[in-house]
Amino acid sequence: MKKNNLKSIVIFTIVLTFIACDKNLELSPPTVLSDPSFWKVPADFEKAANAFYFTLGGNGVGTLDANSDITVGSSSNNVSSGNIITPQSSAFWEGSYSTIRGTNKLLENYETATDIKSEIIRYAAEARFFRARTYFNLIISYGDVPLITRVLEIDSEELYAPRTPRAEVVNFILEDLDFAAANLPVESAISNTEKGRVSKGAVLSFKARVGLYEGTLTKYHSTGANSLHYLDLAISAAEQVIASREYELFTDFGTDQSYRYLFIDEGEGSSESILARRYDEPQGIFHNATRWIKTGLSNPTKVLADMYVATDGLPIEKSPLFQGYDTMISEFENRDPRMAQTIIVPGTVFNYLGADEIILP
Repeated sequence: MKKNNLKSIVIFTIVLTFIACDKNLELSPPTVLSDPSFWKVPADFEKAANAFYFTLGGNGVGTLDANSDITVGSSSNNVSSGNIITPQSSAFWEGSYSTIRGTNKLLENYETATDIKSEIIRYAAEARFFRARTYFNLIISYGDVPLITRVLEIDSEELYAPRTPRAEVVNFILEDLDFAAANLPVESAISNTEKGRVSKGAVLSFKARVGLYEGTLTKYHSTGANSLHYLDLAISAAEQVIASREYELFTDFGTDQSYRYLFIDEGEGSSESILARRYDEPQGIFHNATRWIKTGLSNPTKVLADMYVATDGLPIEKSPLFQGYDTMISEFENRDPRMAQTIIVPGTVFNYLGADEIILP
């Protein structure tokens, strides 16, 4: 028995020797990237940052208006009807923290990539923008949320930590946005092949949104503490965007049609767009928003229609120019041009998939 065991050991050792000498041996799946083999060159960080752009809202975010009283789908949903029940799980919650984990991973590897740090700071700035944006979307939905600032493991204490107070999360958001604004190029410095990437102006515009939201929330729905601070941040960020002169209104089709064309092919790449999700037919990136008119997925309500002011700038209940509701089109007369560019006027000829159809009331 001893001799047989010794023989087995010798054979096993020889086999291991041959395996160790095989230069063509693949020890890891070629389609799976591991951390040790990634995060080596700037292109790796760019690829990682590219993944965050899929979190930008597509055309589907338009259906969120049905949660309010300005649009309705084929019927009211459980939010607008007031019948929503808190679910046990949420794809939005899980997806948000998946994005946060991705941004944290990029940022941790950015900190250790000392040799190429100056070449990849732009992607670190993009990661911090998307992390800030993700946390903002979380707090406006949930209020206090867990603040996770590093990549967690299965035994990390933060997995069981309580939610972080909202004000602390907001301060973290603002810190991320300040870093991003300081390290991203202005829109005019972004090459044509990179259009659609986050710019300094996009970060400052988003910071203005955060400040305005938190400022008005704390002023009118809380103690009022820090409301002026947040509002001042919003004003300052917006003024910086204006002073940059990087953006201007899209007016190529005049007052009556420019707002409409801004959101279709003719308005692509216009200087009014600060940050837009890019659709690309050759790459198979599409949306089906034009079908909403046919399917009734997002129908304007009278509440939305009445929100458009008259051409004198006054609300319709105060303007002598408002023509009333006597006919199906009278309420569209003497109104803000954006009304007829958002809500199709009855009798309009609409081209759907190459065929002209008349929109009936």
